Amino acid sequence: MSFRSEVHSFSLTHPFPGQKLSSRRHEDFLSSFGHHGVHLAEIFLISLLAAVPAGFAGAFFRLSVSWANAVRTEYPALLFGLPVSGLLIAYLYRVCHVCHRGELTLLTDAVHGKKSVGNTAESSLSFSSAKGSASSEVPPFLAPLIYTASVLSHLCGASVGCEGASILLGGGIGAHFARWFHLSGKDLSLVILCAMAGAFAPLLGTPAAAAVFVLERCRFGGLTALVFCLAASFFSCGITHWLGVPPCRFSLAEAVPAFSMQTAFRVFLLSLLCVLAGIAFCRLLKCIERLTDRFCPNRFLAMGLGGLLLVLLTLGCRTQTFCGAGFVNIQNALLGEAGNWDFCLKIGFTALALGIGFKGGQIVPAFFSGAALGCVLAPWLGLEPAFAAAVGLIVLFAVVVRCPIAAAFLALELFWGAGIGWFCFAAFLAFCAIETENRGTSQLRRAFLTKNSIHVASDIQNRFFQERKS
Repeated sequence: MSFRSEVHSFSLTHPFPGQKLSSRRHEDFLSSFGHHGVHLAEIFLISLLAAVPAGFAGAFFRLSVSWANAVRTEYPALLFGLPVSGLLIAYLYRVCHVCHRGELTLLTDAVHGKKSVGNTAESSLSFSSAKGSASSEVPPFLAPLIYTASVLSHLCGASVGCEGASILLGGGIGAHFARWFHLSGKDLSLVILCAMAGAFAPLLGTPAAAAVFVLERCRFGGLTALVFCLAASFFSCGITHWLGVPPCRFSLAEAVPAFSMQTAFRVFLLSLLCVLAGIAFCRLLKCIERLTDRFCPNRFLAMGLGGLLLVLLTLGCRTQTFCGAGFVNIQNALLGEAGNWDFCLKIGFTALALGIGFKGGQIVPAFFSGAALGCVLAPWLGLEPAFAAAVGLIVLFAVVVRCPIAAAFLALELFWGAGIGWFCFAAFLAFCAIETENRGTSQLRRAFLTKNSIHVASDIQNRFFQERKS
């Protein structure tokens, strides 16, 4: 009797093939579908509304960074203000009660609806509540704070980029909109992601790459999120075009080689060397972060001494080529002009600046290092310097930010689609390297945890037998 009732109730909700829905059930289905469509349209409009200030903020941030680099180039003595700017950045983070590291992790946790612990300077001053949404965990001063810290870092010559800061800038704006409209769950995630894509797209003028990069970086999937982020990115790029900010494009002309097995092997070797350089970049950055947090936990002391060390190293190099983002150097590398050790020095300066705590990002420095490395290796591999520099740029970007799919879209937009087959091949090799490294790291971690658990179990067992003997 109970089995029949269960079948009957199931057939009402999920009809068998050939069974017709009742008219009332059909109307309920249409009503539910209509409500869902209206709600989705509302969230889409809110996302586009958040993309408007995010687009303006991204364009203004790009102009501000360009102004800061131009002023520093005209007045090289601003380099000596790097320790003072470091102290000012540490003070601003202390006043705003924001942790000096982990801002992107904070936004990623908000997107996935996780509760972030330890991301504010003081747990008692956390902006979250027990019943609040994840947007309440994002500090309200995150957007102006990251803007000010990044512009100060560029103005005084820290070797940092600007794309990472733009994502945080957009994420802070998106969190404000989510807080104003009292959003939660997936609605909150879509608004924050769209604002991040809208702020990232104006910097290079690559809307498709911006949308894919944000989703891949935050590990958030779904067709709805992709459509929303694409719409926000293109809408934001339209705003920057209206403001007269040109997109960043490079022409490879006739530098792209025809397909052959010999050329494929050369591109494979170039990609492999660039992958090793990217892994070294990431490892060096994490090592400097850990050493700084361990031996110099005081942020004021770390930023002051670190800024002084950067000044001394720059003076030792007798050039300010490695200060700032390095857009000019990327263009020179794509034209075949790069020093033999420029890529290595840029990696070192950027890892030191970001590891100490200066703000900006690592994407444009990765562009610089990859383009310089490809330009240097081009004569040895028998490739055109412009093409090798472009491959190095894309591979190092894919490895450093762990986003190979976004790297392929970036190559499609940056180089007008020229040589897209080679760039997809290089991005696939970067993906294989990333997966291999992740699996190797997870296996080592699992082996380490297993070994420690065995030692702990043996210690507990020995203590137990000793207590029984006593």
